[in-house]
Amino acid sequence: MTENAPYLGLRPFQESEQDKFFGRLQKIHILTDKILAHRLILLVAASGVGKSSLLQAGVMPALRATGIADLIYHNDWAVNPAEALKKAIVAHFIAQQRVNADYQADFSLPLVEFLQIHALLGSGTMVIFLDQFEEFFYYQRFSQQRDEFIRQLATAINDSDTPTAFVFSMREDFAMEMEAFKPWFAGIFNNIYRIEKLELDAARLAIEEPVKAVGFTYQPELIDLLLKDLGQRERDARLDLQSMDERDLIMPLVEPPHLQIVCQQLWLQANSSTVREITVAHYQQLGAASGILKRYFDDKMAMLNAEQKRLASKAFDLLVSQHGAKMSYPLEELASLLAEDAKTLQLCLDQLQTAVILRRVQRQSTLWYELYHDIFAKSIVAWNQAYKRRQLKKMLIVRGSAAVLAGVALFLAYDGWKNYHSRHFRLGKETVSERVELYQGQLGSWDVFEQQKFRYETNFERSDIEADKRFETAAIAELNQTALVQIGQLPLQQRFAAYAQAGLFENAGKVFDAIRKAEDKNLISSLATQLPIARVQKTVDRLLALLKDNDADVRWAAIQVLGKLKVQDAINPLLALLKDNDTGVVRRAAIEALSELNAQDAINPLLALLKDNDAGMRWAAIQALSKLNTQDAINPLLALLKDNDADVRWAAIQVLGTLNAQDAINPLLALLKDNDTRVRRAAIQALSTLNAQNAINPLLALLKDNDAGVRWAAIQALGTLNAQDAINPLLALLKDN
Repeated sequence: MTENAPYLGLRPFQESEQDKFFGRLQKIHILTDKILAHRLILLVAASGVGKSSLLQAGVMPALRATGIADLIYHNDWAVNPAEALKKAIVAHFIAQQRVNADYQADFSLPLVEFLQIHALLGSGTMVIFLDQFEEFFYYQRFSQQRDEFIRQLATAINDSDTPTAFVFSMREDFAMEMEAFKPWFAGIFNNIYRIEKLELDAARLAIEEPVKAVGFTYQPELIDLLLKDLGQRERDARLDLQSMDERDLIMPLVEPPHLQIVCQQLWLQANSSTVREITVAHYQQLGAASGILKRYFDDKMAMLNAEQKRLASKAFDLLVSQHGAKMSYPLEELASLLAEDAKTLQLCLDQLQTAVILRRVQRQSTLWYELYHDIFAKSIVAWNQAYKRRQLKKMLIVRGSAAVLAGVALFLAYDGWKNYHSRHFRLGKETVSERVELYQGQLGSWDVFEQQKFRYETNFERSDIEADKRFETAAIAELNQTALVQIGQLPLQQRFAAYAQAGLFENAGKVFDAIRKAEDKNLISSLATQLPIARVQKTVDRLLALLKDNDADVRWAAIQVLGKLKVQDAINPLLALLKDNDTGVVRRAAIEALSELNAQDAINPLLALLKDNDAGMRWAAIQALSKLNTQDAINPLLALLKDNDADVRWAAIQVLGTLNAQDAINPLLALLKDNDTRVRRAAIQALSTLNAQNAINPLLALLKDNDAGVRWAAIQALGTLNAQDAINPLLALLKDN
């Protein structure tokens, strides 16, 4: 995923990504108010609701807007929880430059004394977020440190003389574990706040808003279809009701992880096309929500070879608890429990980390592995059960065959030699296996030495093979032809990448030329996603030549890949394409690629494009100049603050704030009355970034704006500007609807 991707998939939102986090504004307000009013909050929700994202991308920025600077986020409970929490506190003050990087704290102090000392370094209340706290009870259940840490933490909560506040965040099915605090802190459940999955209006915002920042929109019909499908999926899973009438009585909700996965895949699909709209056609091509979510895990597991799947199956037995919670293990301990070689196991686990199924964590110079997200738990259990059944079936078949052949006399030594050196493919019936398997042995031979046996599963499935080329068994004349035969079964648009990955660059080149000469535009466009895999000079030369192709789609595809490959030789040809006479898609692609290449020679041509008649072109040029970080863009961008297109005005405001353009303050003040609410919000944020003290009175007026988002942005800006005159108007807003 690119840094500017609008959706994060399963990764929690970070504080720096608050501009992509939507749909939780009311929850942010409520939780922020609770934290300001109480020393202890217990936040609970089901797995996958988005507690970590809410805290990091919603609540923490909101608290900073109130002037609270000391926010400490901690979520690692596997090893020595007391010391780990103290280290997180020290790391915060080092990052804030309140102490030197070589600062040595006394970690042997009780937690309450440790907090009393370090509160002196703070600038007010120190808010400590204890996220994923259910994992503390799992990892420390039988630890001697468990009760002592609970006692110390309860003592610190009771210490009202130290300016601290504590926010526990955990899965609701573990909430009763907090009973352990009652002997030392009886009010542990006094301020509990539960969040639910996204309601449909909130889910709509989480779908629509992130892509606007990258210039995309959704087809309106698709938004309604997405909400319907995702809401129905969650409702069915929650209640398992059979009657449609009964389902209709239940309010549909949307699971944030499912929303992120589906929208991420939709954006990736649409981002490779020439139209900046995500459509129903994209959705249907991907198999709708059900198809996307089913393949998300299955496709990642299909990338493993047979040995890696065997190891993954054993590891999953320990990494997923019986309650569906993620468990964490050190590599050496996990290898010992599984009776496997640690280095071999690590290669498999690292592959699963690359696939974003597992997470690797360094704790006290030891590697630990755990699930990336609890949402994988059900998928892993289902996959593991199916895998074990499949392996059991294979074992029974092999043993049965061995019993039948045990009494056969040994003869024909040549037959034995052939079966030892030959290989063949098998593609079982659909009810048995969907994957192409490689077997040792020659088809049609006696196999008296029982040498025909399963070797490994290939990376190819039945659906990868064109219908007229499918088989039950297929011979391979020479073993070194295996890759050629396997890849040759694939559809044409997949062969280039497969040949390149196998190191068969001559074959890859032939496929490239075949696709290039084809009349099918979809085949040509498919090169954009395949060419980065085969970065060799011949490929780069072919790409550069395609920049002069007569077909705009081909030029666009070549630009996309050259930008991703960071090919510096492409800068001059791309500059020429800024004058391309297409409908604008090629020019916009060239602009984006030049910014990816950090092409300083593009600055003047991009400045000229700020006067282009096409609003989309002006918007793209603004975004590129932002990445190139040039002060020369300030005056032209100031002129664009009066542009007729709201998206252009919004983009110009964003960049001027980034460039710290003090000359923009007065024009930005005028934009506080803009008709477009996004423009008003962007102007508020930019004035806050520029520390525009003369914006305080206009911002106070915006506290009565009709748009809640504008009022919220004004509140944040007034907090950042330390506007003392805002106190009374803000008190009045405590009654805001």
